[in-house]
Amino acid sequence: MINEKYGLDGVNKIKMSTVRSRVDFKRRNAVVNHIGNTSPLVQLESVAVELLIKCGEMNQPLTCDQGLELIRSLVLKDSLRDEILGWIRSNCNPKADDEFLIGKGYWRNFLRRNKFKLKSKKGKLFPQSRDDWCTAENFKEMYDRVYEKLIESGVAEKLHESVYMDREGNIVNQEASFGLKVDKKIIHPDYFLHVDEFGDNLDMTKDKTNGGQKYVVGSNQNPNIAVSSNNLHYTVLGFTASNGQPVMCAIILTREDVDSSDGVKLNVAVGIDVLSEVPIDVNNLKDSFSEDGAFCGGPKCIFHGKEVPCYVTTSQKGGMNSKILTSLFKYMDDLDLFPRVDGGPFPTVLIDGHGSRFGLEFLSYINNPNHLWYVCLGVPYGTHKWQVADSEEQNGAMRCSIGQVKRDRLLKKIWVIVDYLFLTL
Repeated sequence: MINEKYGLDGVNKIKMSTVRSRVDFKRRNAVVNHIGNTSPLVQLESVAVELLIKCGEMNQPLTCDQGLELIRSLVLKDSLRDEILGWIRSNCNPKADDEFLIGKGYWRNFLRRNKFKLKSKKGKLFPQSRDDWCTAENFKEMYDRVYEKLIESGVAEKLHESVYMDREGNIVNQEASFGLKVDKKIIHPDYFLHVDEFGDNLDMTKDKTNGGQKYVVGSNQNPNIAVSSNNLHYTVLGFTASNGQPVMCAIILTREDVDSSDGVKLNVAVGIDVLSEVPIDVNNLKDSFSEDGAFCGGPKCIFHGKEVPCYVTTSQKGGMNSKILTSLFKYMDDLDLFPRVDGGPFPTVLIDGHGSRFGLEFLSYINNPNHLWYVCLGVPYGTHKWQVADSEEQNGAMRCSIGQVKRDRLLKKIWVIVDYLFLTL
């Protein structure tokens, strides 16, 4: 009826609670003529918001109590104490004193009014060394040196003049451009590689639930989830070309015994995929070793028209070392993924400064003229800003996906046992 009278559309609906509050018997007038008094503190809130944001940018964020003290100090600095106290006595509490000047209630309302600019979060420990390295000068120095090596290896070329480019690297006008002007262009993105490690453990007791997922159980039950407690650390590496194509996947498993087999490729499919729909035929195991079979192995890549099987190896702690890194580069050369020709291009890779990159075995291999590699190191303690596949969003999505896969496979094994017991009985 109200919408028809005032010509309102169906989207602008008035809540029933609003109507009831206007006709409350305690109200003398059902019509609201104003939106309330404005606190004198409003003129200082924009300054407080900017200061809180700046403190966060300097890696010195303030706690809620410190933020409240900051606003109180601004009030004293601007001599607004008497004005604010008078406003509180006139509109809120006639007996208010200095304790009611700015309290917890104001702080909660302050955060709510500025919820699109400020948020209260748990703190993260940030190493001071990261702050020292993550500067504009260091990143500029890094990219200047990387582009020098890209030009030297024949992967990039220097342009005669600076131009605007779009996301695909096409020369465009300023309106259709992405970013600033550039004077270099990558002409062989398939020869420019990126790689990053991802470590995890088969022990599921420390895994977190996806987005606080809830389960339905009896009112007197606890939602206990059966998980594996096998402690097996592993590392996954993904080699990716700058054109977005996957080059190779490598998996490093933990080996408890101490021997010299680090980096040796395992020529067997490790483990059984219990989710495979292909039945295992002991007389014909060929189908079981297919991509859909129970012994599918790691992911395979197709790069430069060649199949690149997953490289599975072991180390004592399931992590990277110089010997394994050397074997990975040698594996790609044995498959002839990057044919060398006089004048280039030569394969170039941008990696972080992990200790395995400085081993004598690795340095000797990449500098051998018979299989030359250009290896560039990025700014240390700053991989979250420059390293491909090292973003918080990708790492989080990877952990969530792996956690779900581990739960699915464990659940499948449990139901296989249940089905077996049921058939037996």
